[in-house]
Amino acid sequence: MTDVANKIPVDLIEAAVLHLDCEEADGPGPPTGWRAVSLLQQRADTVMLSAAIALSVSAESVQRRVGAAILGQLGHSHDNPDGVFREARYGALEWLLLNEIETTADADVLEDTCVALGHLRDCRAIPIALKLVLHSNAKVRFGVVMALTGYEDEAAIAGLVKLSSDDASDVRDWATFGLGQQIDVDSDQIRAALHARLVDINPDVRNEAIAGLARRKDNAVSSMLARELRVQVATPLFEAARDLADPSLCAALLAAREIGQPWRIHEEKDWLEAMAACGCPLPDS
Repeated sequence: MTDVANKIPVDLIEAAVLHLDCEEADGPGPPTGWRAVSLLQQRADTVMLSAAIALSVSAESVQRRVGAAILGQLGHSHDNPDGVFREARYGALEWLLLNEIETTADADVLEDTCVALGHLRDCRAIPIALKLVLHSNAKVRFGVVMALTGYEDEAAIAGLVKLSSDDASDVRDWATFGLGQQIDVDSDQIRAALHARLVDINPDVRNEAIAGLARRKDNAVSSMLARELRVQVATPLFEAARDLADPSLCAALLAAREIGQPWRIHEEKDWLEAMAACGCPLPDS
């Protein structure tokens, strides 16, 4: 007889399917939506793997989405970031994405499958995700960004460069972050893409472009960084100051401290690191 602990957690699966796009309520009660998915991902056994694969081939799009989400991070933990059953998970997700492109082409399924492949980090997914770079739905293009991020691969980088000028601000933001901070490659193509985003109407995108260029020791962004530090508090800006290590940024960093009080813990840590890197004396109070 199968051990109870290894039986399929039907209640969690049902909660995930029924409430996948619902906001999770605070307080006591059974988990719903993505919280249920997270709990399912923690069950790193073959029973859960089989259940997730079965969901991924369902005729119901929400079940395919839940299956993809579980497969993306099955067994993932701080100590085991790669999770378990990687080859089986990749095979199921690749089949799902290709089949979805050729048949139903549900935007939510495409997005969630691309995101899942991004978590799995398997370079075989790059050419498949690239098929969707020009998809008409912004949420799908966002998923493509997730699938392409973190690879020092020419095709993946070219895809992110394209997406860094996307019409949707969240797509531009994450593509710029992917180019600027998730890879170490430094090239004229990447620098040109990051420089183009310095005039973006979205401050988050501008900040990521500044941080990416500073990480590549591009001192041309120093004056813009100083201006931004005087009007906003943002971790990418402090990271940029740390990477440039330019003493001329001290006055701007002190100005950022004034507008940033009271600090959140991570902001204070980032600010102190930037001050130290730039050789700035700390104020008395």
